[in-house]
Amino acid sequence: MTAADRDEAARQRAAEDAARLAAEHAALNRHRDEALAQAAELNLPFRWSPAIKDVLSGLSESSWGDGRNRSTVEHILLLEPLADGRLTRDAGDFLCTARSGSNGKRWSSGAEGSVAVDGDGQPYPAKVTCKTCLKLAARWRDR
Repeated sequence: MTAADRDEAARQRAAEDAARLAAEHAALNRHRDEALAQAAELNLPFRWSPAIKDVLSGLSESSWGDGRNRSTVEHILLLEPLADGRLTRDAGDFLCTARSGSNGKRWSSGAEGSVAVDGDGQPYPAKVTCKTCLKLAARWRDR
């Protein structure tokens, strides 16, 4: 292999790396845009933040240590009390479950909720993925 061949191979690897990074950057920004569009569309009449229900398997030394596992979803965490007909929740409850239900322990995450990072390294609220939270939130969509 000649020096020219090595240089060409290095340029090709650099171009492939740049293309991969650009695709990752675009994907992260697309996720941000989807999350922000969803948050605007929800039109909830209370202050809220996306958050997870911590699971113990997500807090082990062999995990990321942030309370997540493979099946973790983002919920709507109420930052203030809610009373709408028969639906009542306290501040700190998830929309899909009351504190008396399986509201989840908050071992790792505080009241700040879940934050994701876009391709530019800027934080934004994570996209809500809990089907039950989204179903309950649909009641305020057209109000």
